[in-house]
Amino acid sequence: PYSENEAIKACLKFANKEGIDCVFINGDLIDFYDLSFHEKDKRKRPSTKDELEMAQKFLTGLKKYFGCAIYFKPANHEHRYERYLVNKAPELLDIDEYRLEKLLRLKEIGIEYIERRTKTYFGKLLVEHGDRLKGSGGVSPARTLFMKYKRHCICGHFHKKTEHSAKVYDGKSIITYSVGSLCTLEPEYFEVNEHTNGFAIIEMDGQEFKVRNYTIEDGKVY
Repeated sequence: PYSENEAIKACLKFANKEGIDCVFINGDLIDFYDLSFHEKDKRKRPSTKDELEMAQKFLTGLKKYFGCAIYFKPANHEHRYERYLVNKAPELLDIDEYRLEKLLRLKEIGIEYIERRTKTYFGKLLVEHGDRLKGSGGVSPARTLFMKYKRHCICGHFHKKTEHSAKVYDGKSIITYSVGSLCTLEPEYFEVNEHTNGFAIIEMDGQEFKVRNYTIEDGKVY
């Protein structure tokens, strides 16, 4: 429900023109506002049922729009659902019908589900959501990634576009990236921030990769 629709449209239109052959959704597609531990005003946000229906509709449209392989890997916001079951209804945890991928009908839509903690790579590039890192990512989340992982890596989570490169002693250069989000830039829970709208396109050549890290402003891609 915090989505920035003009940014989403710009992203999809640009990616379609580029002829992408795969979409990777790197978590936090769903907020699960009602299930969070934060203070809530239920007048302002849709119910859990509504959020799930919104996500199903979006994913169905995404599959029809691109017609290519789509992967969905949940992150900390989707984890609110499992955490709720652990704390409030542990008896339902082992029932298939209550698994997130079932609730979203991903198999029916034609989207492949990747478990949250699965290590994911595009060749030599590690793809993280970013929620394993504590805090707000510092001045440059990309540099924080480098300091923690010491390898090529890209993440979302921090809603901020940054890049960092450094040479490891007696080794090769490492480059890390954080990607902007497709969320509203001034949510009521964090109005003053350095967030940016954006996305990344990754070109693969065997194990080698090239990241194009884009910013969206006023519906335009830069």
